[in-house]
Amino acid sequence: MSDEWRWWLGNRDYFLRDRTEQLADELSRASSETSRISSQLRHVQGTLEQRVNRLATAFDAFIELSDLRTDLNAFTDAAAARHRVRRIVVGGIEGDSALADDLEDVDGYWLVPAARAFAALGRGDESAAAVPLAEATRLDATRTRLFLLTALGVAKAPALALPWLGEALGELTPGPVTHAQRALWLAAAEGRFGPEGRALLTERLARAVGALPADQVEVETKAWLDTIRHLPSPRTSRLPDQFARDARYGTALSAAAVLGALRLHCEQTLMPSTGVTEDAAVQRAPQRQLPPAVLRQSTDAPPAGTDPAPGQDDDPLRDIVVTLVDEGSPDEAPVLRRVAELRRVISSNGQAPSEETRPGWRDEAGDLVTFVRQDAFDRDAGVAMAAGVALRACAPLADAVAERLAADTVIAVPDESTVTIEGVAVRVTAEGPRSADVRALDEAIAERAPGATPERLGYGIAAVGVLLFVAGLATEVGLVVLGVLAVVAGGGYGIYATRTRLAARAESRVTQDLAHGRADTAAKAVGELAGVMRDGTANVADDKTAVHALLS
Repeated sequence: MSDEWRWWLGNRDYFLRDRTEQLADELSRASSETSRISSQLRHVQGTLEQRVNRLATAFDAFIELSDLRTDLNAFTDAAAARHRVRRIVVGGIEGDSALADDLEDVDGYWLVPAARAFAALGRGDESAAAVPLAEATRLDATRTRLFLLTALGVAKAPALALPWLGEALGELTPGPVTHAQRALWLAAAEGRFGPEGRALLTERLARAVGALPADQVEVETKAWLDTIRHLPSPRTSRLPDQFARDARYGTALSAAAVLGALRLHCEQTLMPSTGVTEDAAVQRAPQRQLPPAVLRQSTDAPPAGTDPAPGQDDDPLRDIVVTLVDEGSPDEAPVLRRVAELRRVISSNGQAPSEETRPGWRDEAGDLVTFVRQDAFDRDAGVAMAAGVALRACAPLADAVAERLAADTVIAVPDESTVTIEGVAVRVTAEGPRSADVRALDEAIAERAPGATPERLGYGIAAVGVLLFVAGLATEVGLVVLGVLAVVAGGGYGIYATRTRLAARAESRVTQDLAHGRADTAAKAVGELAGVMRDGTANVADDKTAVHALLS
């Protein structure tokens, strides 16, 4: 039927309402489609705009990089010197010393005389090393010391490197340490500078930890306690259920277990299963030898500020040498840093680089106290042998922790305990409950049972009923009926009361037996508590003495 016929023959209002709803639905769908298309257009427009901006940023960086490359032409002598120095360091003390002799001086650049001194020291010619060493020290004493120390450390020459360790490491104090200090710290702890270098590091760290103010010592002591609680303990104890909720005993046993964990950690760290102490291991272990490819960089190697290639050996000394060599001369260094930044922008297509750059040797690496604690308990925080250095450096702190734990284990274990059973306080010892308290408990339970008064009342009513029955036979029938009712009611109540009393007495005897069992269990728990506390804290004195002896 056409719309016109529906208009004239049908309900006009219904037709108009139906048509209006259809148009509204079509309009809503059209509006949704328009919004979707607009959103897509905005997204495409924003994406294109972002891409254009990134391309523009990358292009600007490329243009600036081209200009900087022109500027770097003025530093070709310094670049050539760096390339030769890499080869010299790669060759180590047995390398081709002619490379050092062919180095051309670069005005104001400390690296060239420092490399000559390195090569001369490698040949064992200290007199030949004196002049270039003095010149390099005059130009930049800090970098010269650090370069010779790390380069000789990489070259497996700890005896030659050791004289510079103290000055390069610096006087360590509580607070931030640089990446160079941390690298030397880890290398010395690993034994790269021999036992003398390890002893020097331990002494410096011990002075730094000893200089902590009292409030920071308290904070660090709590941090040590929190850390030690997560270490495996050689012993565990379980309190009897009666005393499980008493925090005093749990605290004492926990302190004893934590002290045992500290001793075990010190023994495993300082006296490994091989039976060789760490100091002896440093003396016996061959010096670490790095492959030459570690330090070799081609002329197109990544500039300073970029990450080392994946797969390179993670050696802290090598990182410092690479950083020092790649820094460039004083005038060249700012240009090289800018070149590195621009290359990262270009490689990321104009986006902000997400990868972390290699930190500078003077940049802050972290907090000294935090590093010491991490090294002492977390083998993954540094080299494995750094744990022994950290523990010995913190010997006074470890002793204070051991003293506090030992003090927490001191608690008086009572010979007698009081438990409440059926509302009665019962004193118990390891031999058993007090007899007087047991009698009082039995009496209290017995008093709860009903007495004989209710049944006597019932039987008395029954007796009165008998009298009424007899009297009714002689006088009136009504008394007979009343007597029968009294006999039935009184007798029934008396029988019920008797049975109730007997059942209550039986229940009282059962309750008394259960109460006696609870009292015996409580007495047994007192004896178990004494044994658990005695066994759980038996090794406290030995553990405290062992910790002190291991770290002294």
